[in-house]
Amino acid sequence: DYTLNVTDANDNVESRTYTITQPTINPIDPATSEQTVCIDEVPGALEVNYTGSSETATYRWYSNTTNANTGGELIGGASSIHIPAAPTTGGQTFYYAEITLGTCAPQPTAVFTINTLANPNITAQPEVSQEICENGLVSDLQVSANGSGNTYQWYSNTGNTNTGGVAINGQITTTYTPSSQNAGTFYYYVTVTNEGCSTTSNTAAVIVSPALEISSPASSSVCI
Repeated sequence: DYTLNVTDANDNVESRTYTITQPTINPIDPATSEQTVCIDEVPGALEVNYTGSSETATYRWYSNTTNANTGGELIGGASSIHIPAAPTTGGQTFYYAEITLGTCAPQPTAVFTINTLANPNITAQPEVSQEICENGLVSDLQVSANGSGNTYQWYSNTGNTNTGGVAINGQITTTYTPSSQNAGTFYYYVTVTNEGCSTTSNTAAVIVSPALEISSPASSSVCI
């Protein structure tokens, strides 16, 4: 605290006490200080703030390859909240902001950490298409993916797309054998998941043609 004393010509004294508070950057939210996402997944918003000043703040955000709040690369973002772009590769990226109040020197915040997990890599896709007769023998659909601990879920679909299908109950291995009991064109695909990150296979078309029906000739009688 500081006290200001003012004395006039008649030795009257007026005193006032002033408190000068140094602005403080608040700790970052533990819920967002470290996040784990998959490739192509947008991380949650990063937010910084401060207390102890009525000055208008300016913000500059940085990304870094090391866990430090100096030496980073300036990125877009001029507010207290920054939403990082979805990562395209696995690994770690670090973020921090610098807050400038008035004419004061910029002050760096603590560091945010974004851990990016790699999606499973499918090394062998299911057979693109096969055509069989109704109730005929269908070749297995198979998929292969790198890594251990993968889980699988097969889907059926009415269109040639690997989104929006219906999960096939119990089909959770690398191999699925479609049915050929009904004629039509059916599409299948599989998702491969590891540590919460997924990769979807291409679609496989199974074309089931109607079985041939052989009609018996009409019976007839002749004279001897």
